[in-house]
Amino acid sequence: VAEAVFKYNPLRLSYTLFADSNPFMKGVSRLADQVKAARRPAGADNPALAVQKAVSDRIEAGLDAYRDARDSLVEKMFFAIYGSPVLQGMVGMNLGTKVRELPASSPEKEALRQAAITRLRARVGDGGFDAALVRATLYVMSAVRALDENCAMALNEVRQKLLHLSLAEFKTLVREQFYILLLEREAAVKAIAGMVTDPADRAALVEKAMTIASADGVYTLAERERVEGLSHLLDVAAPAVPALGKAPA
Repeated sequence: VAEAVFKYNPLRLSYTLFADSNPFMKGVSRLADQVKAARRPAGADNPALAVQKAVSDRIEAGLDAYRDARDSLVEKMFFAIYGSPVLQGMVGMNLGTKVRELPASSPEKEALRQAAITRLRARVGDGGFDAALVRATLYVMSAVRALDENCAMALNEVRQKLLHLSLAEFKTLVREQFYILLLEREAAVKAIAGMVTDPADRAALVEKAMTIASADGVYTLAERERVEGLSHLLDVAAPAVPALGKAPA
C-alpha cells in the first residue's frame, strides 16, 4: 500500500503516465521522431500564427488594463485616506500653522567648510613631483572629460607611476589636488612651476601627463593644448604627439 501511495501520488503520476516505462507510450517515441524529421517553420500566412498573436495581444491588453485599474484605485484610495480633512485634523496638519522649514547648514558645519577651503588655498604652492603630476593630469583631463571610465583609466595610469604611495595616500593626494584645482584653477596651474624646478623633472612631468591623457587611445586637441601650455609654463619642449589608432579630435 505504501508503495502504491508513493507511485500513484498525483504529483508523480503526471510524469509517470507519460514516461517511457508506460507501455502505452511506446508509439509516442516513434511519432516524436517522425514529427521532428518533418518539422518545418510555420508560414507567415499560417492562420494558427494569427490566432496566437491575437490571443497574445488580448492577454497583454488585459494585463495592462488590470495594471492601470489597480494603480488608479490605489492612488484614489491614498488621496481619499490621507487627503481627508478629518485625518489631517487628527494629526494636526490642517491647523493653518506654517510648515517648519528645512534646517539650514549649521554654523559649525559652515565653519569646518570654510576652514577646509582656507587650508586648501594655503596649500596651492605646496607639494613636490607627485602632487604636481596629479594636479597636471587632472588639469589636462578636465579639458574635455567628465568623471567617466576614461577618467578612471587615466587616474589608474597615474597610480601605476606613483606606486611608492599607499592607496590611501594616493586617494588623499588626488582628492586634495582636485579641490585645489576647483578652488584656484589658474593659481594652482601656475604653482606647478614652483613645485617642480629641476628641468629634467619638468620634462618628465609633461611627458607623463601627455602619456596618461592618451592612455585610452584618444588624445584630443583640447588636451594637447593644455599639455603644450604646461610645456610653455615649465619652459620645456612640448612632447611629440603620440601615434594613436584615432586621430586627435
